[in-house]
Amino acid sequence: MTDDKVKNFRERRFTERFRIPDGLIYCRQLRKLNWFNSFKGPFILKDIASNSASFDCPQDIGLKKIVELKISSPHFQKEVTVKGQIIRRRELEESGEFIYVVQFTPFGEGPQYNTHLSRDDMRAFIKAMQANGNL
Repeated sequence: MTDDKVKNFRERRFTERFRIPDGLIYCRQLRKLNWFNSFKGPFILKDIASNSASFDCPQDIGLKKIVELKISSPHFQKEVTVKGQIIRRRELEESGEFIYVVQFTPFGEGPQYNTHLSRDDMRAFIKAMQANGNL
């Protein structure tokens, strides 16, 4: 991005994003049958918000794919598992890797939603990162 574009760039996100320096993410594309569909990773977690996450990945997953993510950090005891849709994809020319942004599906009841436990885990994860000074 040129300096002029940076000056004119407007932030479109409404939720606060946090950088997790040692955060990792595992990803798998959701399909009708997921028994043999293993998680790929770990990939570097770039940042996270209450409704989305971004990460580096050497593989081309594609846009609008529904994925399941496992998010972890050495500063949090358990993995946070959430589902979402890839809403943004950018290829890095120098490395050939991709940066993905996944918007989490809503929290609720039913298979198309993230569970309320996932929401609680995500809140606890962000709170733990803040308490450890990792944000």
